[in-house]
Amino acid sequence: LYNQYVTANCTKLQNSVCSDCQACSGTQYEYTACSLYSNRVCHDCSEIQCPPGTYLAGCGNGSKGTCWGFPSVLSVTPTSGCSGRSFMTRIVIRSPQIADLPGTKVFSSALNVTALSTVYDISKQIISVDIMIESDPSLMGMYSIDVILCNRIPCFRNTSFKVELMSQTVVTLIDSFPSSGYRYAYTPYIVRLSNIPSDLPARAVRMVNFPTNESIVATSVAYEASPYCSDLATITFLMPPMSSSVMLRPTIAGSVNRRASGFQLELQEFRYIAAPSVEVSSIFPTMGGVSQPVRIQIAVQNFPETNAAGNGCADIEVLFVSTTASNMTALSGQLEACQRQTASYMLGPITIDVSSPSG
Repeated sequence: LYNQYVTANCTKLQNSVCSDCQACSGTQYEYTACSLYSNRVCHDCSEIQCPPGTYLAGCGNGSKGTCWGFPSVLSVTPTSGCSGRSFMTRIVIRSPQIADLPGTKVFSSALNVTALSTVYDISKQIISVDIMIESDPSLMGMYSIDVILCNRIPCFRNTSFKVELMSQTVVTLIDSFPSSGYRYAYTPYIVRLSNIPSDLPARAVRMVNFPTNESIVATSVAYEASPYCSDLATITFLMPPMSSSVMLRPTIAGSVNRRASGFQLELQEFRYIAAPSVEVSSIFPTMGGVSQPVRIQIAVQNFPETNAAGNGCADIEVLFVSTTASNMTALSGQLEACQRQTASYMLGPITIDVSSPSG
């Protein structure tokens, strides 16, 4: 009979005796199948050891189950929001076992979180969850949110992610760049801040570089719409030329208004690095008479900007050197014009027009 095995063979005096095969419990799996002359052997699910990074699911009632990989977060959009203001974020999770369309729950010990909708893509093993996040206005910083992909406890199919709560009033550093610039040249240094009032003048913001303790006033403040809690302020400074390859630790400081306390924030370190050699790429013409001046155009590569105004010509001097077998003579030429081919405060090609000496 089905699901029975023979415990005593048929003889001349009696029929065969059969017994029901043993049933595995909810915490057991079938180790040896029931056969014609042997009972089913069940072992406990706890004996199964899954590889690292996986968990056992579906074991019990005879089934051995499967070792599944833990869910992994593919993306979170957005990863930040305003403190005290509700916002929605979408988390995309890869979970190998979603054929049963599990229930989705979210939890945070510090935030009010609600799972609004869940979309399952079984073919790609992906779950997308929209989560509404609400917080107290006093909270700022990084907070964790747990995502539980089970209908029952205990649940191994869960993961977590973090969101950042940003103040609507405190001046916050978004980013600062670049991290390096060439020696002997001015380099624009950009600082982006949130919660800066739109009428803040550039003269109200300074940057102090350590260890030189040099104070630099901002050259401009611009504003743009942003996903942060207020419009984004882009503040530009000019890092001055340096004669050596030093590392500076900039700090930005300013006052939002007369009644508010000032702010001071540490910025990304800035290193001065050696620049490529200045090279003359072309001279035209290469000869001319001495009875009258000849206009000569010189193209130069990797020419540094040493003037804060960025006009490209302030520090250029022209000197013609005449050499003979017996002596060397230096004659002054006339600078006629110069033009950078790219608008840059760092290094770039420049075209210089000069007039040769005559007479």
